[in-house]
Amino acid sequence: MAAMFNDPENLDPEAAYQLFEELQLNQPAQVLENKSDEESAIRIAVKIAPGNASEREGPPDTAVTSKIGKLHVVIACEFPLLVGDVYRLEFERERLDIGPVYAICRRCRMLHEDKFEARMSLFTAIDFSTSKL
Repeated sequence: MAAMFNDPENLDPEAAYQLFEELQLNQPAQVLENKSDEESAIRIAVKIAPGNASEREGPPDTAVTSKIGKLHVVIACEFPLLVGDVYRLEFERERLDIGPVYAICRRCRMLHEDKFEARMSLFTAIDFSTSKL
């Protein structure tokens, strides 16, 4: 790829335009915009179950969201979630009408002896257009 920059007169205009578009996407402001995920402080009941099919025994545990973004959710629960594990989340359908989503636990911290906060990254973005938030 470096060879194409040695002779600017022989640079294909289409290739130059593609490089320019790629350069625009890598600007600091654009990178921050792409990484940003607006979040809202919303309390919605959520059922949490292990994401692996081999571990889905028994009823799911319940928790409450404290923040929700398109690609992440922060929940408060009475039990610790294991960082790195995949979970199946089902939100209260009356408030957020989406089907179950899968998420990986990125962080879990103890707030009190029987209260934990977990930050989870969703595998698919949440569409808030169907919500009653």
